[in-house]
Amino acid sequence: MIFIYPSSLGCRSRRRFKNGKGSRLIAYMLLFMMLSAGFGFTVRFCCPYMLGGMNRFSVWLTRNPLSLMSIAMPVLSGVGQVSVDESGKKNVFAVYLPGVDLRGPQYIMSLGLPLLSKVQAPENEPDVTLPVVADEEKTVQLSKDCLVAIYNTHTGETYALTDGVDRLEGQRGGVTKAAVTLKKVLEEKYGIRTAISDRINDEVYNNAYLESEKVARDLIARNPKLQLVLDIHRDSAKSREQTMVEIKGEKAARVMIVVGSDARSPFPGWEENRDFAQRVADRMNELYPGLSLGVRVKEGRYNQHLHSNSILLEIGSVDNTTDEALYSAGLVADVLAGMINKND
Repeated sequence: MIFIYPSSLGCRSRRRFKNGKGSRLIAYMLLFMMLSAGFGFTVRFCCPYMLGGMNRFSVWLTRNPLSLMSIAMPVLSGVGQVSVDESGKKNVFAVYLPGVDLRGPQYIMSLGLPLLSKVQAPENEPDVTLPVVADEEKTVQLSKDCLVAIYNTHTGETYALTDGVDRLEGQRGGVTKAAVTLKKVLEEKYGIRTAISDRINDEVYNNAYLESEKVARDLIARNPKLQLVLDIHRDSAKSREQTMVEIKGEKAARVMIVVGSDARSPFPGWEENRDFAQRVADRMNELYPGLSLGVRVKEGRYNQHLHSNSILLEIGSVDNTTDEALYSAGLVADVLAGMINKND
């Protein structure tokens, strides 16, 4: 580090500088001059020690502060003019850069980094399109209570075009996968908490409804806020041509809604359940034309006497594929979500 100080300070100042007092004194003087410049004073009113040899230094500082500032800020070496307004009690120090191309940051940076002045910008800069980052998917808030319950009376029913058989005896067939898809879409897409049972109910086929009634009663008892109870099946009598439709460019399994009646056993209010099923069917075809095959009323109760909004959905038939059934299950979830009140 090199220290520069005016020669007119004499030997006395040199001795002070050597023993450390002079350096502190110069620091105090610089601080005082900077403060005095801000309040409109001049160096000539400072202490007598600052007159004489220091006068040349102070005049240079007060008349051309930009020269001192440019030592620490090389970019100011490109400043064209400095104007000082001495009206009033305050000095206004204004700097403007008439020669600086504000549209080109490269020039401004080159004043502080001279190496950049050697860099030539391309004549035709290519347009750069930044990728659009999609907003992060928001987590759907699940309803506090379970509003839908799902089970499978004929658990082994499956889709022959996928599994090669129409039933998986003592196992969970394709209809259970459709039930899981229905639950997943209701919860992840719409925030409708859904209870599901994967219990195998048809190990003895003729006792299937006796077993599934136990499941339905348990689901209803444990979830008193249920608005809808669904039993998922697939049809066995219809051909592929009758149960396949194309929706939004994809093959889907058509859906039949089955409701019970009081033809064999007491079933008060079954008409209200039928009317609800009809509204679901109409809404299906409104959103996805051709998805619903309508509503079929049968003589049995099918556990629907246990809840006011309880319906049986036949998603496709034996001659559909599992993928077609799963796609339709997602579409059915779209329909049902609009008929469920999450705020209840």
